[in-house]
Amino acid sequence: MSRLHIPRLGTEIVLAEDWAFPLFDEYRNQNMQSAVGLRTPQQSVDDFWQLSRGDRTALVSRTKWRLADGTLPDQSHEYSHMCHPLTIPAGALLTIDRIFIRKGAPDFDSVTFWLKAKQTPVTINGRALKRSVRFWAKLDDVNRIEVRESS
Repeated sequence: MSRLHIPRLGTEIVLAEDWAFPLFDEYRNQNMQSAVGLRTPQQSVDDFWQLSRGDRTALVSRTKWRLADGTLPDQSHEYSHMCHPLTIPAGALLTIDRIFIRKGAPDFDSVTFWLKAKQTPVTINGRALKRSVRFWAKLDDVNRIEVRESS
């Protein structure tokens, strides 16, 4: 039988396995995006919104940016809901910073972490991170993490 464990804020955890999850393009994840070298399609060209709809779709299709369901955005408002796959390697040190769960709003359930790369350097997307970075992930993705509490 498994036991439920909700960690206290400030709990440090070490990833026991690589953790792959979608990193959402949202202002609270911008430092992580910068640290690992992720640029959205909108950031990759001048005047993205001046491109035709077909050209925007073609540009996005050449990247790994997608909507949460894996599809390409079709409407202009959907571009603000894109995410990119990210993998944080086993051995990375994370600190639980915030847990957000609200009744009736499961799409917003999330956990905010500090990736303690200053303490335990990691390489993500071929970039060596040497400073701590804050980011959030959806609760369903967080619940797939295999961890061991740090000593």
